[in-house]
Amino acid sequence: MSKSSKQTMKQKKVTFKFVAPDAENVSLVGNFNDWDKSKHPMKNEGNGVWSKTVTLGCGVHQYKFLADDKWVEDPNNEKQAPNEFGTLNNIIDVK
Repeated sequence: MSKSSKQTMKQKKVTFKFVAPDAENVSLVGNFNDWDKSKHPMKNEGNGVWSKTVTLGCGVHQYKFLADDKWVEDPNNEKQAPNEFGTLNNIIDVK
């Protein structure tokens, strides 16, 4: 009898977009990349729109954008949680 079910965690591709026309560098930073600002640099699509597609495991993840070394919340996501620095992180629930 063959084993047909895989013991892998479900994952989903998620695209993040951020508008920052004056930014020179934008990164997607969150608990899914250990808050490492070098792991997920975002691509400038033109017109000030930055994007990054990442594969995330199912569950709740916290993130922020880092635009020219300034932490910025996602203005398109109202789901937030306080962090240890007295500011807010955005939350995404991947199902």
